[in-house]
Amino acid sequence: MSCKNSTCALKKKALKGFVGLVLRSFAIIILLILTYQCGDPQPKVSEEVLEIPVTLQVDRFDLEFDRTRPEELSQLQKKYSFLFPDEVPDSIWAVKLSDTLQQHIRREVQKAFPDFGPYQTALELLFKHIRYYFPDASVPRVITLTTNVDYQNRIILTDTLLLMGLDNYLGPDHEFCSNGLLRENPIYEGSLTTPDPGCC
Repeated sequence: MSCKNSTCALKKKALKGFVGLVLRSFAIIILLILTYQCGDPQPKVSEEVLEIPVTLQVDRFDLEFDRTRPEELSQLQKKYSFLFPDEVPDSIWAVKLSDTLQQHIRREVQKAFPDFGPYQTALELLFKHIRYYFPDASVPRVITLTTNVDYQNRIILTDTLLLMGLDNYLGPDHEFCSNGLLRENPIYEGSLTTPDPGCC
């Protein structure tokens, strides 16, 4: 059965939007799975899922930014141009590099996430599951960063990028959320905010 080009285009666009919504939902679900399943010895996963090839690129922008000197900022801006809006002058980024609060946030993230390997493994498993059900789904590039503990934007997923604000996952008893708005917000409660260093 044939269809008009405009009708087919609308159907494809609707399907693409649906797949994007599913991917966003899975990204949030994986963080829940990380906290609840990491204590299990080995969750059972179908062999078919495990055999699906997935290559996940993870860039620790938070670490790279922390190690950058002001005179090297332009190199970082070239590598991650999409994270540096034209409206924000370089002077603001230079201040952010030397600001003691920003440095403290980055140190705390490094303490909580010295090795992102276990989380990368869990994300790869997530995208294997997604590809099992949606074979044409793209695997985004994962970039970790700090977001000034912006709990409303802790995960941003596009078709090519998954941005993760790690400073939002330091735990409910961490000083960044125990004294402010985050402590009182129900969306920030529970184990979703707690990294599990023993995660497999």
